[in-house]
Amino acid sequence: MLSRRIIRGRSFLRYLTAAPTVVTTDIIKSSSVNRFSTFVKSKFDFSYKLNSLYNVSGRYFSTSAVDSQPIDGIVDIPLAQTGEGIAECELLKWFVNEGDEVEEYQPLCEVQSDKATIEITSRYKGTVAKVLHTPGDIIKVGETLLQLTVDDTSISSDASETSLGSETSDFDDEKSEFKKTKKGGGLSTPAVRNLAKQHNINLDDVIGTGKDGRILKEDVLKYAVEKGIIEDKPAIFNPGSIEPLEGPEEKLHEIADSIYHDKTLTLRAYQRAMVKSMTAAASVPHFHYVEELNCDGLVQLKTAFQKANTDPDLKFTFLPILIKSLSLALTTHPLVNSLYKSTIIIINHHKPTTTMDKLLTIGTKIVAVGRNYAAHAKELGNAVPKEPVLFMKPTSSYLVNGGTIEVPHPWESLDHEVELAVVISKKARDVSESSAMDYIGGYALALDMTAREIQASAKSAGLPWTVAKGQDTFTPISSILSLSKVPDPHSLELWLKVDGEIRQKGSTEDMIFKIPYLISHISSMMTLLEGDVILTGTPKGVGPVKVGQKIEAGITGLLDIHFDVGRRQKSL
Repeated sequence: MLSRRIIRGRSFLRYLTAAPTVVTTDIIKSSSVNRFSTFVKSKFDFSYKLNSLYNVSGRYFSTSAVDSQPIDGIVDIPLAQTGEGIAECELLKWFVNEGDEVEEYQPLCEVQSDKATIEITSRYKGTVAKVLHTPGDIIKVGETLLQLTVDDTSISSDASETSLGSETSDFDDEKSEFKKTKKGGGLSTPAVRNLAKQHNINLDDVIGTGKDGRILKEDVLKYAVEKGIIEDKPAIFNPGSIEPLEGPEEKLHEIADSIYHDKTLTLRAYQRAMVKSMTAAASVPHFHYVEELNCDGLVQLKTAFQKANTDPDLKFTFLPILIKSLSLALTTHPLVNSLYKSTIIIINHHKPTTTMDKLLTIGTKIVAVGRNYAAHAKELGNAVPKEPVLFMKPTSSYLVNGGTIEVPHPWESLDHEVELAVVISKKARDVSESSAMDYIGGYALALDMTAREIQASAKSAGLPWTVAKGQDTFTPISSILSLSKVPDPHSLELWLKVDGEIRQKGSTEDMIFKIPYLISHISSMMTLLEGDVILTGTPKGVGPVKVGQKIEAGITGLLDIHFDVGRRQKSL
């Protein structure tokens, strides 16, 4: 990767204001090689001045960091330009620590841009004085990665090699390098030249096997072995030498059972680039794609399950098979079941459900809990119950959001009670408190509308409350919230307004009987079926709402509902 020079403004300005440097070259007219070298030298004179200015050698094709002017033997190693248009990289890991000895061309760290993963190498031999970043940091191009303590003699030696005024000028180096290339037949990288230097090998004697005769590291090592400079060839990785693992494979469900916690991962460079492009693409109109699949195998599987079924009350459908298949697929590919919020949250647990609002249409009953908030019981003059007070409401009393609550004749008002509704997802009978939450398919906000005068008459006569609470439109309800949106149903704030005025406001944490206990208690007396709803009680602040007024209610941060209050057109 082409390493770009990082020019500090102050030094660059000093160079621009300095007097012109006289370049002295020895031209041998009879040599075409020297004429070419002179042409190259004159064309790139500006670059050679910069080399002299910064005391760095002119190695252009390298991943080495371009360091700054040494001060008191300390050299700053910055993050070099790792690619076209790259402004920053993520530091993945360090190969060195503070105090470590570093050799020339030794890898210092590994960084990742949105295009590639690259190792940054050292240009000098020295000691790591200070590491300035930790893995995971986002580092701007040109920002210092670490500081090296180097030998002043090596700095001055390197500087003299790049000085224009020295007797052994870069011009002579260019001539010799050009001649070597012609004689040896191939080019080489700085790392290869350094390896050859360590073993005192003349690259003119090495035959290159790379593209266009380029001398590779393997060529130098092979030459060293042939000449007896090193004892043996380095080990070469052979995939066939790896013995296959033995033993039974782990079962998919065993892997799933061992992992229950969510994982939060930081977006890596590739993923950051994908998010950027996909976010921009989201602004473009899209179309939906539907693919038809052959489900003959699914039909056969369902038929086989049904034939093996011995329970006459249990019917097999396609839905549970599809849900189980989805669950297994999400276990294998957890990234599909993730949320994006600047980081990737992989959700290892999953509870696939059907369309939530459909549950309300298949439910058989509404079980309401009375006096489940101590403050509400007190405002009505009732004692706090020692066990749940239950009453029933028919599903025909549901009213969808935006509808009109009907006040029956001859009354002018109804009392409002805002409540958290629990929607049951599957058959529940004699359920324990510890497993009760597994039977919940979602939550909703509901109103328990009460004809208080009718209720008072029923109580005095010892009659049930159904006639006061079960009439049509007496259970306005919201759409169902999924479990993922309500991680803790006991920390929700419920509120209700009448004509914009707050009437009720309370927290579900004040429930006397918590949701697991309610499910366990109710299922011990009656079987709860899929779609059944439990109204968990109302906080204090209940009161009348008259014909013509408007009701708003909500769960703070999650949803809100609104209803008009009107008169029932047909008298009782």
